[in-house]
Amino acid sequence: MRRSLAITGFLVLSLACSGFGKKKAPESDVPVDDPLEEADDTEDTEEATEPLTLDQVWVDWQNDGGTIVVDHPEVDGFTLGLAGTYDGWMGEDCFEGSGAYHYCHTFDGSDAFLETVGQPEDIVEGSTTLFSEERAIYEGQDWLTYLLEVGSSRPELDATCYVWGKFPSYYEDFGCEVWEE
Repeated sequence: MRRSLAITGFLVLSLACSGFGKKKAPESDVPVDDPLEEADDTEDTEEATEPLTLDQVWVDWQNDGGTIVVDHPEVDGFTLGLAGTYDGWMGEDCFEGSGAYHYCHTFDGSDAFLETVGQPEDIVEGSTTLFSEERAIYEGQDWLTYLLEVGSSRPELDATCYVWGKFPSYYEDFGCEVWEE
């Protein structure tokens, strides 16, 4: 009796370890889980993403530079133009520039910091700027005009541009969406 229980236990254990109860994929020796066990009926579909809005973009100027954040799940890079439409410094506007200076700031990811420098010739695109809190903010208001072009892995967001700030009409030839503040 003891011997037959040992043999029965061995057979049950062998069957459990051998894949018994697993179904085989058609024309394959690879076992697959039984579809009746916790069926997964989800599909690999991409959900529609809402368009970018001004509420998802933050610019914070400090004495040592400025931080910009684009808080949208599909933005994985952006280009930023900064136009001092109040004081005439257009050297970082990604458009006309100022004299010999034609800078445009491009970034990977969804946030960036531009460190303030003192002279136009010290600007490095995507790294430094002439703007600081002192030059961008006047009487508590931001006096710059911004151009934002977003890059994305989703086609509906690729090469989309937005303008906002003190004088968005400065960029009207770009055909960008104008964000009213």
